[in-house]
Amino acid sequence: MNQSHTSNLIFPEVKIVEASAGSGKTYELAKRYIQLLINSNLRPDEIPLRNILAITFTHKATREMRERILEQLKKFALNAFSSSQEKQDLLNAVGLPEEAVRKKAFAIIDHIIFHYNFFQVKNIDSFINVILSGCASELKLSANFRIKEDYSAYVTYALDESIDKAAYDENIKEVFESFLKQYLFLEDLKGWFPKKNIRDILMDMFSKSNIYGGSFEKFPVHNEELIILKQQVLEILRQIHDANPEGMNKTFLTKTLRNFLSKNTHGFNIADLDKKSFLSDTLA
Repeated sequence: MNQSHTSNLIFPEVKIVEASAGSGKTYELAKRYIQLLINSNLRPDEIPLRNILAITFTHKATREMRERILEQLKKFALNAFSSSQEKQDLLNAVGLPEEAVRKKAFAIIDHIIFHYNFFQVKNIDSFINVILSGCASELKLSANFRIKEDYSAYVTYALDESIDKAAYDENIKEVFESFLKQYLFLEDLKGWFPKKNIRDILMDMFSKSNIYGGSFEKFPVHNEELIILKQQVLEILRQIHDANPEGMNKTFLTKTLRNFLSKNTHGFNIADLDKKSFLSDTLA
């Protein structure tokens, strides 16, 4: 994100920023927020906190944005920049002398502490909820209305529709057959509730799509290769069990690992490796 920055703010203005993950979007957006807060056109005692609104997609992004804004203000106030380059970059963005920025940053931090409700960095859902709350009477809504966040019924309905279409749509049928093959051979599941499993996976994918906003890609490893990799993992675990390494947690070795190997001779459910017994036990 190589952009030239100026303290001259133009209104109204629309900027579209497109960049991949980890490229510095949050840093740039937080810097833009700071530009608006420390505006050279405003009086030294004027802090436009309540007039600035930043909207993100997720709760996680909201927290990150607030943290980054406060972090940049702290760096201005305490001269605690990570590098001279970062310091110059942020000073160029606000267009004020360093001492003036330091005093203004202290004042803004105090203002945020005492007027935190005006620190408006929201995700889209909460922003719309605020608008609806303010217009509840005009929309003939109860003042205590709540937005329904449970989308499980809609996912279930979509799955039922897809199952019905599989009877005459070869493409959808092929997708279900591929899933059942993975369900039986790769996941090595003992129960027989494929519809519930499909629904749970769809719910998880829908949730991740809402959080990260990206598209899904097909896993590059084929089913047959995964089976071989699982057998290799089992062989490594058998070698660890038989070697009885010095210092290994004996409860894990004699109970958890032994039970896992006795129940899984040719394959295993990957989710079993995420269980507490595997995650909490250590070699020491």
